[in-house]
Amino acid sequence: MAVTMKGLLFIIPFVFCPSVLCGVAGLPRERKSLVKRVGGPTPRFQNFNEQNPASQARLQAIQNAFPDVKELAQQAIHNLVPYADVYRQYLPSQAPDWPQRAAGIYHEIIDFKSPLMIPPRDIEFGHKIVGITFTDEDFLLQEGEDHCGAGAEAYTKNVPKEEPNGPVVLIHICRDFLDAVASGQDLTERTFDQINVNGLRFGLGMDPPGSYTLKVTEDMAALATTIFHEFMHANIFSDVLFSGSPIPPAQQGPGGANIVDHQNLGVGRDGYGPYQARMLNRQHPELAKTHAEAYVWIAMEIVWTERLKSRLGIPAFQNGRLLPPNPLQDESSSSDSQMSQ
Repeated sequence: MAVTMKGLLFIIPFVFCPSVLCGVAGLPRERKSLVKRVGGPTPRFQNFNEQNPASQARLQAIQNAFPDVKELAQQAIHNLVPYADVYRQYLPSQAPDWPQRAAGIYHEIIDFKSPLMIPPRDIEFGHKIVGITFTDEDFLLQEGEDHCGAGAEAYTKNVPKEEPNGPVVLIHICRDFLDAVASGQDLTERTFDQINVNGLRFGLGMDPPGSYTLKVTEDMAALATTIFHEFMHANIFSDVLFSGSPIPPAQQGPGGANIVDHQNLGVGRDGYGPYQARMLNRQHPELAKTHAEAYVWIAMEIVWTERLKSRLGIPAFQNGRLLPPNPLQDESSSSDSQMSQ
């Protein structure tokens, strides 16, 4: 995303990401990039210090999240038809072709030939992934913008294409946040497999005893969710959505970003999460097309519906779907810990 914030409300008049992050000129000084070419194309990694254990732990945490990132794209692509109703929860029904077009952004992230029977760990990224650079340097801090200090998890900057020698997209995952993930201090933001699915059951103790419900909840989020969100801000992926109908300049984000973070529209605390994304689609459907969280939670809801079907079973009365998200969902969760021991 341009900036990922949790628990921080921007009081600003804009309806997109509030800082000039996406597509802004002015790269940090060039440094040697670390590029790995194992198992297909990969992102680049820049300014991760090989002599610094903490920096290497951050790098490893990012790489460990990639199978989940691939699973999100894979499931969203292959479940376009059976989960068309989920797509419609986040994207406007007035645009009947939009789910099909939306699937295009997921196709840009992973190799097109990635059937469901291939485990996510064995899926290759698509060729455009080489235009992504993860950097361990908080480069916007050098430009006087302290987004990490203000509570961001990550931010993304699209680089003008006229700079052929630089990366097309820079992503920085904030060190404090990533250190907590890498060390295990942040018990809600590691990998999907480490999330305790029993902690996702709601209403335990209902009648009859032992029954429960399963709903869409931010407790399902992992580090991959943050990375996937940042990918939504990368124009190298989202250009495909708007190739036939470019977004008018007045509606683009700072620097010409296609997909942004719509905020302060009366849909929730800050526009993030499944509840806020669904509410934005109901109240401002045209904005949903350019809202990063819409594309994130389409994929998240599909992935977790499939995972919970096989791990717990979806209660029969839910008809194979998770219940809608609730803004007060954390108060009804059956467990405080979302991590398996």
